[in-house]
Amino acid sequence: KDAVMDYVDAYPFFTLSDNYFGRSYSWLVCFCGQNPEDDGEFAVFDLAHDPDEYRTLSVDALVRKLNASPKVIRPLRANRQPIMTPPPESAPDNVAARALSVRDDEDFQRRVGLALAARYADREPSPYVEKQLYDRFPSREDEEPTAEFHEADWPNRPGVLHRIEDPRVREFGWRLIHQERPGLLPEDKAEELAAWRAARLLGRDDSVPWMTVGKALREVDDCLRISDDANAAFLRGVKEFLRALEKRARRG
Repeated sequence: KDAVMDYVDAYPFFTLSDNYFGRSYSWLVCFCGQNPEDDGEFAVFDLAHDPDEYRTLSVDALVRKLNASPKVIRPLRANRQPIMTPPPESAPDNVAARALSVRDDEDFQRRVGLALAARYADREPSPYVEKQLYDRFPSREDEEPTAEFHEADWPNRPGVLHRIEDPRVREFGWRLIHQERPGLLPEDKAEELAAWRAARLLGRDDSVPWMTVGKALREVDDCLRISDDANAAFLRGVKEFLRALEKRARRG
């Protein structure tokens, strides 16, 4: 991540490349703002456009530009290894001047950064803790007890969890204990997680973003209808396994 940010700082402008639906695209861009709440997220300005048309926009207007297509202002995450290369020697004459105007405009960069932080502010949080991980990073205060949790012997891990403030991290810790050492769980937490696991496995809502037993059984039946004898035996074994898993989940 640090290498990406160093690269962005090293060039007044550079080439950014990406692939969409099997086609490659490249843009000449320059840094134009950083999320004040996330030092790994920043934005670049597409220098094919005149920055003077955007530099006076309000934060709300910049949020709309970030979410618009085509993207004149493009958000990037440093930890996703964006494809960046030095600018070509044949860059248009006006590109350097445009990049300089953006890089020198600290107020514009500040507003772009605020827009990055605000663009998902009204988004409904996911009901699933797995997806809530993308809402924000855990706090620095939780780094020490989280590391201690992983280093501790299993009997000591439940006690460490009580010192972790982030409910998402804490929930994953309880789930890990439930998976590996369920006998260490307090009775109420053991019952809660057993019900959670059963609901995950036996749910009938096909829109949920995980594989339920019901979805897996239907998928196996679809495969059986078109399989040859050699694969059919394997698929029947999978079906038996799923039925046994279903029975265990119902028993709790």
